[in-house]
Amino acid sequence: MVTSIAFEKNYNNHMSIQELQDQKQVKSKNSSRKRPRPSMIPQDFFEKVEFDKIREMLVNLCKGEQGKEYYRQLDFYTSAKAINQEFRKSSSYFESFTAEFGIPNREYYDISNDLFLLSKENYMLDIESIFRINASIRLGHELVLFFNEHHDYCDLKGLADRVIFDPALVSLINKVLDEEGNVRSNASPELQKITKNIASKIRELDKEFDQVVKYYKERNMLKDSAESYRTGRRVLSVPAEHKRQVGGVIHDESATGKTVFLEPEAVIRLNTDLFKLESDQKTEINRIIRQLCTDLRGYIDYISSYHKLIVQLDIIGARAKWARKINGSFPLLDGRPNVNFKEAYHPLLKLKNEEQEKETIPFDLELKAKNRILLLSGPNAGGKSILMKSVVLLQTMVQCAIPVPVHEDSKPGFFKKFIAD
Repeated sequence: MVTSIAFEKNYNNHMSIQELQDQKQVKSKNSSRKRPRPSMIPQDFFEKVEFDKIREMLVNLCKGEQGKEYYRQLDFYTSAKAINQEFRKSSSYFESFTAEFGIPNREYYDISNDLFLLSKENYMLDIESIFRINASIRLGHELVLFFNEHHDYCDLKGLADRVIFDPALVSLINKVLDEEGNVRSNASPELQKITKNIASKIRELDKEFDQVVKYYKERNMLKDSAESYRTGRRVLSVPAEHKRQVGGVIHDESATGKTVFLEPEAVIRLNTDLFKLESDQKTEINRIIRQLCTDLRGYIDYISSYHKLIVQLDIIGARAKWARKINGSFPLLDGRPNVNFKEAYHPLLKLKNEEQEKETIPFDLELKAKNRILLLSGPNAGGKSILMKSVVLLQTMVQCAIPVPVHEDSKPGFFKKFIAD
């Protein structure tokens, strides 16, 4: 393989984390659409230099789908300044791994579509959507509170400082939903009253039904499995020949026709009352959810900002986890087209050798100004090819703001054109 890193102006504008989030709604309509590659970067460049494997590992280090999508689409940054800013954030996150209190980091949901639907006037979200939104609000609040209490993460705190903290949002949903996402029985006085009446009616129904079962069992007019449920109602399992003697409403019968499932006359009224109460309960729950959606609609911008913070920290956190995985560093970039790697490794070779408990030999390389060519010679399997591959892969990672397994004193440069043949 021949690899080249050259100088040329004007290549693609890398999408920052913020830009990726701002364009999420557009991408959600066409998730398969990819950003066009610049003509001066070969279409299969990432595959040729095995950067696609690095991206996939970063995808697997993310906690949510939007973080994963960011790394699937990851491309070059357009300036050394932007890369250094991302490295500072990732380094700050990396330091949290050894701190007493780590940055909250857990799985999260993609609520883009939920917020889009919520924005529609009078639209009522389902419970699952509200549960997802609530999870984002809770995690967002947790992150804001964390950075308000811990001032050691200056490069990350700025992200949280942009988010408006409003504790009313947490209580707004928590008054309606419990931690499992079920509507609380006391979400409204009317619902609480209906719930108590349902519990009372069920007790009354059970008592009456048990008496009926006992009466007909003593007369051998029921099957061994005396009762069942059909169409939401408690029924008796009655041999077909006794159905007239028992009396009631037949809801179903067995495939053979030898057994009928009968609702006894004594409990028909109670079952009807219970059915009515349960219907009232559903109506009241719908009313509560509709009102909750109306209340949440005024907070969409707040919720969106919480979610953006979560995704940003997921993306940054994945870089930090990758650095921990490969014992990587966050080198300060020189804006000029230089190569400067100290104690550098090919990341994939290093990981493979560690699994096999083999040693990996690092290298030092510096190319700058007029010293632009290095002649490599040596025997077969002497490391010439792996050195070339390492240099172009490490430089690619650096210019995509990915930590690299090099000494922290390395000062890689910045290039405008990458070619691999």
